[in-house]
Amino acid sequence: MKILVIDHFPVMGMYISSILSDQGYEVTAAYSARDGLEKFRLRRPDLVMLEILLPDVPGCEVAQSIREETSETFLPLIFLTSLKDEFDLATCLDAGGDDYILKPFDRTLFEAKLRAWSRNILLVRALQRRERHGSSEPLMAVLTHEEMRELMQGSK
Repeated sequence: MKILVIDHFPVMGMYISSILSDQGYEVTAAYSARDGLEKFRLRRPDLVMLEILLPDVPGCEVAQSIREETSETFLPLIFLTSLKDEFDLATCLDAGGDDYILKPFDRTLFEAKLRAWSRNILLVRALQRRERHGSSEPLMAVLTHEEMRELMQGSK
């Protein structure tokens, strides 16, 4: 699974990238909103992790731009933030975010959330495949052997 991490603090971006790489994810890091949008367009990741407080363009605006470009695609967008204000967090979720992770974060919970989102992506893709082929088979029947293994193991 390909993940794009957009965080203007290089140390944080490298730390998150390291965790994700250790878990087997293919990671691309960007350190500004503009760089993040460019890398998003080039890489077409499966999931985006995005800091809310970017200095060049607010993270909520970046989320809206990504949503406009992916309106037909399931692309989880997870905000990374030290903000704890419920209104700010709700605003970002309303802008297109699917979840958020508060900084500083617990690594175990961080990894568990990523595994959960990986399972969601896998299941949605299987549903989309089933729909494209007009199949009425049960969802588990359209999963590939590798997807079934990943789903059962909770891996990437």
